[in-house]
Amino acid sequence: MSSRQPMGGRMRFHVILAFAVTLFVAGSAGAHNEWGTFNPEFNDEAGPLLTEVTDLANSTSDEDKRYFFSRALLWRPGQILKACFIGGTQAERNSIFNSAARLLNGARINVSIDFQSTNPFPDCKKNAQGLYTEEIRIAVGSGVKCCSARIGRNGMKKRNLGEANIFLGGAPQGWQVWHELIHALGFFHEHQKPDATCRFNYAEIKRLWGWDEATVKANFDRLNNDERDLRFSSGFDRKSIMDYYQSSPTMLVDGAQSPCYNPAPAQTLTGVDYEGLRLAYPMSAAPDAHRQRVARVRAVVDLSGVSPELRELLDME
Repeated sequence: MSSRQPMGGRMRFHVILAFAVTLFVAGSAGAHNEWGTFNPEFNDEAGPLLTEVTDLANSTSDEDKRYFFSRALLWRPGQILKACFIGGTQAERNSIFNSAARLLNGARINVSIDFQSTNPFPDCKKNAQGLYTEEIRIAVGSGVKCCSARIGRNGMKKRNLGEANIFLGGAPQGWQVWHELIHALGFFHEHQKPDATCRFNYAEIKRLWGWDEATVKANFDRLNNDERDLRFSSGFDRKSIMDYYQSSPTMLVDGAQSPCYNPAPAQTLTGVDYEGLRLAYPMSAAPDAHRQRVARVRAVVDLSGVSPELRELLDME
């Protein structure tokens, strides 16, 4: 029986700003080694935006302007995100849907995901311009790598509308689905918080993952304190679902003695994860109040010096 299934009210998302992650191989989930090795360029795309947002927010004492800039990667309060699939069987799609439902049940956040139908699950459809219009576009099935996601509204930039914004090929486990969905809600990685004293061994990461220096820095450098204020999160939590785990302790300067060492991935959301999600999408955030704040800012703000990439995000309001 076909049924519309919005994941809101009973099933809602909460997230924290986080860099796009990815896993190493397509195929069975058992083959996945660590986060971050499929599409590291997603981080390179989102990272500079956070720096620019931070600079803009710090340039003004106007709280409405700071609010406007800080939400550049986040969805609007109360927004219903339409979800669809690219590829995959009904069984594969159902597995992703069930994982999303487990994440959102009881999350109590003010943004929803609407899968539109569960029998069958909907295909993503391109418009006359050859672009997808759905906010959550999940690529699944054989031939699709796992796992990665664009950060928040980056997935709705025109240049990104020709493909999925979440990639979950093979047979991803629930925690992998959650991690990527949270990225799609606008969140960066846990281990990049200013108070995360992880001391990563960049040379070893480059050797293990085959990344260049710039990509390693984009994925592992800590954010500064001002940037943390724009991540809707509190202190570092090693057990966060958004933290990288290490396939080898040599990825850390202090090895297995590091306070950041995680030999296995987190498989549940922690209290800190939920805290960040609810700060980003509080149930108390009224859509009308959000629109009024944005309208007030738009009437007075000067965006002439804003990068085209950030301007496109801000124009989505």
